[in-house]
Amino acid sequence: MPYVKINSNTGTQNIYYNISTPTEASADQIDPTRPTVLFLHPIFIASEIFHPQFTDPLLRKFNLVALDSRLHGLSEGVLGSSFTFFDAADDINNFTNALQLPPVIIVGVSMGSSIALHFATKYSSKVLGLFLISPLTAWEPEDVAIGRREIWELWKEGIEMNDADLTEQAISGALQLGFNGQTTETTERMLASSISHSMNNWSTEQGIKDLKTISVDFFADRKPLPLNVLSSIQCPLQMIHAGADVAYSLEDLLEKKKDFDDAGLKTNIVTIPRASHFANVIHAEKINPLLSDFVAANASLETPAELTHLVISPFDHLFETEPDEADDDY
Repeated sequence: MPYVKINSNTGTQNIYYNISTPTEASADQIDPTRPTVLFLHPIFIASEIFHPQFTDPLLRKFNLVALDSRLHGLSEGVLGSSFTFFDAADDINNFTNALQLPPVIIVGVSMGSSIALHFATKYSSKVLGLFLISPLTAWEPEDVAIGRREIWELWKEGIEMNDADLTEQAISGALQLGFNGQTTETTERMLASSISHSMNNWSTEQGIKDLKTISVDFFADRKPLPLNVLSSIQCPLQMIHAGADVAYSLEDLLEKKKDFDDAGLKTNIVTIPRASHFANVIHAEKINPLLSDFVAANASLETPAELTHLVISPFDHLFETEPDEADDDY
């Protein structure tokens, strides 16, 4: 499996990642003749959440790169007693340096969108465009913060009491946040993978503490970026509002756009009707063409023609078994 070691504020992180090119599902390096798109995942589900993008020939004409962030998926390392969005942005900078990536288009979902935004304020020369799906508000709404804490408390009690009902309630809460409780074959298989990662990363005493840091405090402690910081962003922003988002409203996003406009940024909002918070999964058929057009408009390299052959995702192995069979392995 592909890993790269990076330095961080808590020591060495062993970061799991995948590079997909037009000809390889899991390549050692990008194709330098193609634009590069970097994907940053949300909370709870790691880089496999981008399987619907990595299987689409419309997008595989580009280099697609995805990684598991700290305390997610298969990445290894110490989180630390506190963790900020700028810490996460520094991780992305060290990752792109380690892989010697050129300036990229960044796709961020929820948590990943805010990491992308912070990265672009600090390392503006490395970003050609920001494609932000269900971006977070400047401040965490109280009801959303309470919901995140309830998910963590259910998980904590379930692990400590060895109570499967409580952990299932925590998982149900996460599903409600991400998918409005809607399940498909794809979301069920993502869930199976996420449960496996969760047990590995968040089931020890330290893991439970770390989960609170990354899934509760990380969000609740965030603060708005000042206009003078936002104005350092040198690329266009495309924001995707999920029409059925249970966490953040269109009004929230319009307020965020006003801040971006006041900072002199070039921004646009597109709403995907009936889409849930993790909109790139169930509504990939609407998201992917928008992303393809955004990359074509903002990449520094000429956009190649769409692929005509079938492509294989580096995450295919997670989607080959029936969900019930996968659950039996955990």
